[in-house]
Amino acid sequence: MELQKTIDQAIDILRRWELGDTHFTLTTSGSTGDPSAIEHSREALQWSAESTLNMWFTNSDHTEENTPLAPIQLCILPLNKAGGFMQLIRSAVWNAPIWIGPASGNPFFDAQGSKSHQSLNHLELALILDGEVFPYNTELWKRYKPTVLSITPMQLQLTIKSQTGREILNQMHTVLIGGQAMDSQLSNRYWKNFQIRGGFILLAPQKPLPILPAVY
Repeated sequence: MELQKTIDQAIDILRRWELGDTHFTLTTSGSTGDPSAIEHSREALQWSAESTLNMWFTNSDHTEENTPLAPIQLCILPLNKAGGFMQLIRSAVWNAPIWIGPASGNPFFDAQGSKSHQSLNHLELALILDGEVFPYNTELWKRYKPTVLSITPMQLQLTIKSQTGREILNQMHTVLIGGQAMDSQLSNRYWKNFQIRGGFILLAPQKPLPILPAVY
């Protein structure tokens, strides 16, 4: 039920974008005060999505033409707030599939007796591809494997405690963390235990950490 609500909300946002809506209203996270509504222009959102692709995900190995990689994202953030909403806009601008699931403080909980995320059937996930929605299955996950995850520090803390969550983190190329500051203990634990193959980007009300060099 929660997944269907998330799908309906995502499709509505993507349809509005496709139809050319010029302004979108988002709700702030409320981490520094009461949540408030902020209006964003289409031009600003487009610029943000294009800049993100060109800055973070351009293949620098091709020196003659930097070809954007258009990575596949995994979205488990509220779609009415900036983090989740921008994941949808990025997928639209990049013309890339996106995996979505209901926003949850503990998005990658382990099913009872589950030892691996070889199957994520116990999670509510769906793939949006070319305007169509496909429920999770193992073959789709392998074919359209997400490599970019946006997550809050609270979600990250619980994700680290989950076998499923740890395995998902370790397949990510880039993890964007935001919505609130992340304490140093959690940050140090993350750096120590996980190898993100492309980069680790901290987006929070503190000085951002640099992107890590590739680790294989």
